[in-house]
Amino acid sequence: MRNLLVDCLRRRAADLGHSSLRQPARVLPGTFWSNVEKVNPDQADLRLSEETHQQGKETISVLPGGRPRLDMDGVLLKVRTFYPDLQSWAVAEPERWAVWSVPCPVRDADLRWFNVRRREIHARMAERTRVRQPLLPLLVDHVTDTGVPMARSSRSWSSLPPGRTASA
Repeated sequence: MRNLLVDCLRRRAADLGHSSLRQPARVLPGTFWSNVEKVNPDQADLRLSEETHQQGKETISVLPGGRPRLDMDGVLLKVRTFYPDLQSWAVAEPERWAVWSVPCPVRDADLRWFNVRRREIHARMAERTRVRQPLLPLLVDHVTDTGVPMARSSRSWSSLPPGRTASA
């Protein structure tokens, strides 16, 4: 299965840039499929039973340290885009992809609260900004006080010939 995931990511690489490909490359094999294997070690294809899907969602919803995963919707959305990709490739290249074309286990009900959770995430980010904004003048003063002298020293050091040492 991991080879299939690598082949799929290679196929997607033609359409995506490197930074856009990093997230699916981490989520699909590392988060999604590794959890499917934990829940059902004998899983041989992408057709997940309802039980495997539900147990996998429960496993994915908790980070290794025991904290709840805040980006659960992001994982489910990556999985949800993966399955239709396979289905569309199966039409173009049935000899390669048709065997892997199965229904997506992520249902609309799995993402029912996605917009609510997304608003909660934005609210948390806005709160962090409100809390940290009053500290911005202190940060600017600190960078100005320490950064400018360090930049001057760096310029003077970079003008030294090789092998010479700088004195304070």
